[in-house]
Amino acid sequence: MHRKNLLIVDDDVFYLENLAMVLEDEYNVYKAKSLEEAKSILEKESIDVALVDVRLRPDSESEEGFDLLVWIKKNYGIPVIVMSQYEPMKYALKSVELGAHYFLYKPIDIRELKEILKGALSK
Repeated sequence: MHRKNLLIVDDDVFYLENLAMVLEDEYNVYKAKSLEEAKSILEKESIDVALVDVRLRPDSESEEGFDLLVWIKKNYGIPVIVMSQYEPMKYALKSVELGAHYFLYKPIDIRELKEILKGALSK
């Protein structure tokens, strides 16, 4: 069985590296710290599922993760799981409205994340 390709997008390098570390035993993990880096990876690699943080710039209230979600859904149609440590109700609702497979509030429960990833990939 071939391993699925997972893209994790988060400007918090510590969080990005830790998520990658716990998921790399089950997935080929690609990491991006910005919207531009994520788009570049998506254009070159065959990604099966994406895990995207809402805020992709430090010390900013930007919602570039939503821009990326919309771009991925339009261009690739793969499942996108959105995550954030800010404004859980607002971001959860907006995530669903924009077509996210699921919304996770940080800190993320790894067992829950693994189940959500499996569910996203089984559709």
